[in-house]
Amino acid sequence: MLRGAGFITYIDGSEGRAIQLRSDCLIWRLGDGTPLEPDPVWSRRIETATSSQVSRTVNAFFRDFYQHTAWHLRDLQAREHTGQVSIKDRQEREKLFKEGKLSCLFCSPTMELGIDIADLNLVHLRNIPPTPANYAQRSGRAGRSGQPALVLSYCGASSGHDQYFFRQPHLMVAGAVAPPRLDLGNEELVKAHVHAIWLAYTGLSLERAIPDILDAENAAANYPLRDNVQAQLNFSQQRFKECFTSCREVLASCGEELSAAEWYSEEWLEMVLRQAPAEFDRAFDRWRQMFATANRQLQEARAIIDRSHVSRAIPREQVEEARQREQEALRQKDLLCCKNTRPEESDFYPYRYLASEGFLPGYNFPRLPLRAYIPKGAEH
Repeated sequence: MLRGAGFITYIDGSEGRAIQLRSDCLIWRLGDGTPLEPDPVWSRRIETATSSQVSRTVNAFFRDFYQHTAWHLRDLQAREHTGQVSIKDRQEREKLFKEGKLSCLFCSPTMELGIDIADLNLVHLRNIPPTPANYAQRSGRAGRSGQPALVLSYCGASSGHDQYFFRQPHLMVAGAVAPPRLDLGNEELVKAHVHAIWLAYTGLSLERAIPDILDAENAAANYPLRDNVQAQLNFSQQRFKECFTSCREVLASCGEELSAAEWYSEEWLEMVLRQAPAEFDRAFDRWRQMFATANRQLQEARAIIDRSHVSRAIPREQVEEARQREQEALRQKDLLCCKNTRPEESDFYPYRYLASEGFLPGYNFPRLPLRAYIPKGAEH
């Protein structure tokens, strides 16, 4: 059942149809605790051959909760804390939560790592985390600095994973949680961090979208770096020495794992820094290819549409298909240029994009193996 815009839509899963009712025509009456008849669609999994002969009883906990306890919670305020919420709003909500002005946060795994909420005593998990490590991280948001903590885990009745741990709860936290480990002798990982230091020394701001870095109007030159960007990538010899020294000091802290690596040397470090401007430019080649493809599709579609205005010989179906391809190309360009979305949440936000290409360090190290654009409504 979905509610919105003054209507309530009931989706009949058995016949694949929907019935829309005006919400202001419905009569809402307070229940007396008597259980309703089971929904024939959603309750089918708990029905048995004799279920119609068995008296259905009310869950006393939820009955008492809705009739009594819920009334005392009516003034509580809650907000979501997910990847779909802007960074600014997430930070503001964390601040209000720490100050006790926000009673509850509904979180995705965004709260699992790197966030410390002081004086937090309660964590409720809506399902059993996939591993003991996840359980330790999520439950560890509460009870820090020796404070008491209560952690509640809900087990979904339709989840085999949850039901397994419901019957064997000790396994939720069984075994040792291995700390994460990075191979500091990995050449691609080290190179990405060297690139990050180099980028900081250029003073270049990557802005909010790739067209701020590339000239997206210059298709003839394959969308080159903008002149002001190119100018910032060229170091003076003194600046290069300062960058080299900083990189060497950072890498010295990696210890024997790096120093014992056969590929690593100061000559390797100098080569990486010398090649960094060209590597930075090449990292945008995938974006250039996708942008050129979207532009080509857009031009081809519009050519058919324009011809249809002066000639009726073009079939209507071909014109309609061209209009769909035009809209698809426009959507692709919007995605590539971070339009109609929060840039920092887009895969083509410059910092995130460069991490996916392995040029900068990122969570998806070393890089994404594959990306595909699937048009809206595609059947295959």
